[in-house]
Amino acid sequence: MKDVVDSISVVPAWRQVTDAIRRAIHTGRLKPGDRVIESRLSEWLGISRNPIREAVRQLQQQGILDYTQYSGTVVTHMSDSDIMMSVRVRAFLETQAGQIIVTKPNLECLDDLEAIIEKMSLSEHGGDVEEVERLDEEFHRQLILISGSEMLRKTWDAISPYTWIKMAMVQFRCAVRIKGGSERHQYLVDTLRSRDSAVFEEAVCDHVMEPLLLRVRPSGHRVRGL
Repeated sequence: MKDVVDSISVVPAWRQVTDAIRRAIHTGRLKPGDRVIESRLSEWLGISRNPIREAVRQLQQQGILDYTQYSGTVVTHMSDSDIMMSVRVRAFLETQAGQIIVTKPNLECLDDLEAIIEKMSLSEHGGDVEEVERLDEEFHRQLILISGSEMLRKTWDAISPYTWIKMAMVQFRCAVRIKGGSERHQYLVDTLRSRDSAVFEEAVCDHVMEPLLLRVRPSGHRVRGL
C-alpha cells in the first residue's frame, strides 16, 4: 500500500515523512543497511523532496539514519552497545513516567491507555500486524504524555527509543508477537493502577527487554541480560 503525505494536515509534511520512515522500519519494510533514496521516497509518499530532506536530516540527528560516503543515506546498523543503551534508555524514560503517574490524585488518565489497548485487541484478532505495531508505539508515547513531563516528552521525541528497539528486532530477526500484546499492555496499566512504582518498573523492564533477551546471534551464541 502506498503512503501519501496529507498536504492539508496540521502536522508538518516533514514530520509526516519521518513517521512514514519510522513505520517502514517498524514493519521491516526498511531494514538496517538499506539505502534511503530521496527520489524513491518522493514517489512513494507523493511529495516534493524538500520535506523529505528535512525528515532525513532529523532522522540522521537521532541516529536512525546514517550517511556514508559510498552508500549514501542508509538505515543505521546497530551494534550490541547501541541495543543495550536503547533498551536501558527506553525503560528508564517509561519508568520515570510511571513514577509520576502513580502520584496523581486520580488515574482517569489511564483510560486513554486502555482505549488504545482495546483497539490493539481488535487488530490482533483481525491479524493486522501493521496496525498492532502502530498502536504499540502510540501506547508507549501516550504513557510518556500522560505523565505531564515536558522533559520526558522532549527526550522521547528527540531520541526515538521505540524506533531503536524496532530496528534491533528487525536486524536480529526477532519475531513480532501479535498474540497477547493487548494483555501485556493491560498488565502495565494494571500495575499503574496499583500505584506500586516498583512493580511497574519491573514490568516495564520485562516488557521492553522481552523481544531481545533471547535473540540468537549468527554464531549461535545466545545473548542474555540486555
